[in-house]
Amino acid sequence: MTSIVGIAGSSRLSVPVLRRLRDCGLDARGLLADGGQSQPSVDDAERFAKGLATLVVLATDIGETEDILFETSALASRATDLERVIICGTLTPRYVRALRHRIPARIAIIDAPVLGSPRQAGEGQLSFLVGGTAEAVAGAQPVLAALSRRVERMG
Repeated sequence: MTSIVGIAGSSRLSVPVLRRLRDCGLDARGLLADGGQSQPSVDDAERFAKGLATLVVLATDIGETEDILFETSALASRATDLERVIICGTLTPRYVRALRHRIPARIAIIDAPVLGSPRQAGEGQLSFLVGGTAEAVAGAQPVLAALSRRVERMG
């Protein structure tokens, strides 16, 4: 079975990240704020969540992250096959740590603030500052490798 990667959020990196993952052969889909222009983007959280194994959150702030994970899209509960969430926003460490108590324990959380431009995203030249358990980070490696020139382990 192919591991499905989902990109959710309105960051300017969302569309190029989705395209890059697909160009690298990953089975990727988007739940994006671009009106579905970045195929195969879906506009329905229920369809987006079906079979999703990895969720990459490219939100612009905590409010959008809350919406993606717990409120309107509610992917933390809706995506029943979800194995990991990669948080790529620049959010406070306290907020990201608190997610552990709100997301089911079976789902790994990787804190991965990202540095780079949309062009760099499209070329797989982003830099990530990654935090999470060794097992969680290893599980995210195929996604991080497709997108980055550098992954700096922060803890």
